[in-house]
Amino acid sequence: MDDRGAGQRPGAYIGGFRSGTTLLINLLGLHPEITAWFETKFLPEALRWMKVQREPETVDMESRLCAPPSPPGFAVEPVTRRMRLQMEYDEARLRGLSPSGKRDYEIYPLGADRIHYSLAEALGALDNWQGSLSDPPDCESLGRALAALVADLAARQLQAEPAPLLINKTPELPRFGGEMRSCLGPHKMIMMVRDG
Repeated sequence: MDDRGAGQRPGAYIGGFRSGTTLLINLLGLHPEITAWFETKFLPEALRWMKVQREPETVDMESRLCAPPSPPGFAVEPVTRRMRLQMEYDEARLRGLSPSGKRDYEIYPLGADRIHYSLAEALGALDNWQGSLSDPPDCESLGRALAALVADLAARQLQAEPAPLLINKTPELPRFGGEMRSCLGPHKMIMMVRDG
């Protein structure tokens, strides 16, 4: 895994809903040469906007999948607001103030979430993301801004837990493989599916 994107160290992305990704990232994260970074649920909102710009026919479906659903829309203000709300929710989950979505019996060595930067650092990176967008934002501007946001937060994650390889686990990321490659360059993407 020596593919590099956005000036980052080698990286990989894992996703899939209720498929065992949390267990996998916990096991991988125990390896001394891997830094585990999860769950970055704000990233899909920027990727969703890129997808809608590239494929306008997906706007209705993507609008229904926004998390949080409000404020609605695909423009700088609503997308930035949803990303900010998700970052705040991530921080509340890490502090145990909001539910993680995991069952009581799901116990992991690294936990259900692993983010090593502060909310203030995440919001500062988000402000930089918003400030670097063209007016009006197009796919290229969104891609460059998202690459810088990911590189900034990934560097902070690696600063706190240095390792040669960074692996991010966020359930929805595989849906946006094309958008991720356009902004991060070649990288490994693992989509997990549970076979019941």
